Amino acid sequence: MLNLYYIASSGLQTGQQALSVIGNNLANATNPNYSRQNIILGAAGGRVTATGYIGNGVRVEGVARAFDEYANERVRGTETLLRVSGAHYDKMSSLDLEFSRTDNGIDTKLNSLFNALKNISKVPTNGNYRSSAFTALKELTGRFNKLSDELIKQEQKNNQDIRQSVNVINQLTGQLASLNREISNRQSIDGGGAYDLLDRRDALLQALSQQTGINTQIDSRTGAVNVTLSNGHMLVSGDKANALEVTTDNNNPGRQVIAYRDAENAIIPLQDSLLDKGVLGGLLAFRNQDLPEIRDRLNELARHLSHRFNEVNKQGYDANGEKGKNLFSYALPNAIANGKNQGEASLSVTALNTDPATEGGVAKPQEYTLRFENGTWQVTGTADGRKVESTFVDGKLTFEGVTVAVKGDAQEGDSYQLNPFNGIADSMAVSIKNGDEIAAASEKDPQDTDGKETGNNGNSIALGNIQHDKLINGATLSDAYAGLIGYVGTTTRNLMETASSQEKAFQDAYVERSEKTGVNLNQEYVQMEMFRQYYNASAQVLQTANSLLDTLLTIR
Repeated sequence: MLNLYYIASSGLQTGQQALSVIGNNLANATNPNYSRQNIILGAAGGRVTATGYIGNGVRVEGVARAFDEYANERVRGTETLLRVSGAHYDKMSSLDLEFSRTDNGIDTKLNSLFNALKNISKVPTNGNYRSSAFTALKELTGRFNKLSDELIKQEQKNNQDIRQSVNVINQLTGQLASLNREISNRQSIDGGGAYDLLDRRDALLQALSQQTGINTQIDSRTGAVNVTLSNGHMLVSGDKANALEVTTDNNNPGRQVIAYRDAENAIIPLQDSLLDKGVLGGLLAFRNQDLPEIRDRLNELARHLSHRFNEVNKQGYDANGEKGKNLFSYALPNAIANGKNQGEASLSVTALNTDPATEGGVAKPQEYTLRFENGTWQVTGTADGRKVESTFVDGKLTFEGVTVAVKGDAQEGDSYQLNPFNGIADSMAVSIKNGDEIAAASEKDPQDTDGKETGNNGNSIALGNIQHDKLINGATLSDAYAGLIGYVGTTTRNLMETASSQEKAFQDAYVERSEKTGVNLNQEYVQMEMFRQYYNASAQVLQTANSLLDTLLTIR
C-alpha cells in the first residue's frame, strides 16, 4: 500500500515539475535569446517480490537545455556576413543620394558652362553672357567643393563609427569574460545547470559576431567560452578579455588603424584584411575601397578640367584685350611624414603631368611611399609595393608624371605617404574676378584702343570644344563623371543585392536554429496537455490508494 502512495506521489511531483518547465518555456516563447528546456524523466527503481519486479514510480533526472553549437555557428556566420554588406551599403547609399542628384550634379553644371560659352561665341561683347559664364564657373567649382566636402564628412563619420564598433566589441568581450567567471563558478558548485547564463553567453556571442568575425571554443570542463579573431588573436580567454584599440598609423598619421592589446599589454597593429567581417568589416571596406576610389576619380576630374580650361584660356584674349589667365586654381598636396621620422624634410607636389604626349609619364591618383635610403629617394606603390622609377636632381624628385620639391634634410629611413591628386577638388576655385576675364578672342583686335569692343570669338569656341576633348583615359569630362556616378550607383546596387541574399541566408539559419532549440508553441501546448492528464492520472492513483486504505481501516 505504501509503495502505491510513493508511486502516486512521485507522479504528482514529476507532473508538477514538468508543467513548471513547460510554463517557463511558454513564458519565454518570444524571447529570442532563450533556449528551450526539456525535463528528463527516469524510473525510480523498484524491488523484486515473490510475484516479480515492481517499480517504485518515476523521478526527475534533470532539465536539459536544447543546444546546437553548429546551428549557433551558422547563425553567427551568416549574420556577420550580412552585417558587412549592410554597414557597407548604408555608407554607399548616403553617397549615392548626393552623387546621383540630377538637378545639381557636375554634369548639369558643365552643361550650363558650355551653353554659356556657346552664347559668348555668338556675341563675345555681350556682358550678360559673360556674367552667366562666370556664374557657371562659380557653380561648377562649388559643386566640386560640395562633393569633396561630403567625402570628408563621410570619412569623419565613418571613423567615428569604427571607434564605436571597437568600443562595442570591447564591451562585449568584457561581459563575456565576466560571464565565463560566473558560469565556471556555477559549474563548480552544482555541476552545471546555469542555463540563464548560457543563454546570455550565446546572445553576447551573436552580438559580438555582428561587429566582427569570431571563432569560438567551449571549455567542456569549466563551461567557459574562448573567443578569437580569425587570425587567432585571443579576444576572450576564460575570465580575461583582450581589448582592441583605435590608434594612429605611424606610416600615415592622418589614418587610423585598429590594434590588439595582448596579455602582456603589448599593442599589435592588425591588418584590415583580418577584420573583414561584421559591421567593422563593412566600415573598413568603405574606408579602404570606395572612399579612395571616389575621391581619386573626383580629384582627377577636377585636375584635368582645371588644367585644360586654364591651358585654353591662356591662349586667348579677354574683353579688356589682356592675355588670358588661369580660370581655375587648386592646391597641390604635401606628402604626409611618417610619425617616426627623424629628419626635418618637407615634400610637396609642384607639378603634375597629365599630357600623354610628353615624356615622363602621366600622373595618376594613387598612393605612393617615398623613402629616403642611401642618400637618395626610393619610390614604391603603397598598395602593391612595386618599385617606381624615379630621379632626384637639385631637390626635385620626379616619378610617373609627378614632380615633388624636397626641402630640408631627411634622415636614413625617413618615409612619406603621397597621393599627388589629394585635395584638388576640395581646393578648386575660380581664379578670375568677373566674366570679362574669360578669354573669348583668339587674337587682340588692333583696331580697338581700349580692347573692350573686340568681337573675335575664336578662343570661346575652343573653350566650348573642351566638352568633346578626351582628357581622362580616353573619356570626355562628361563621360568621366558619368563613370564616377556609375561606379557609385553600381557599387550601391550590388551591395543592396548582396545584403538581400545574405539576409535570406541568415533567416534560413535562424529558422533552422529556432526549430532545433527554440520554443514551439504547438509542441508545448501538446506537452502541457499531456502532463496535465498525467498529473490528473497520478492524483487518481493517489485517490485510489487512499480509498484502499480507508477500506482496510474499516475492517474490524
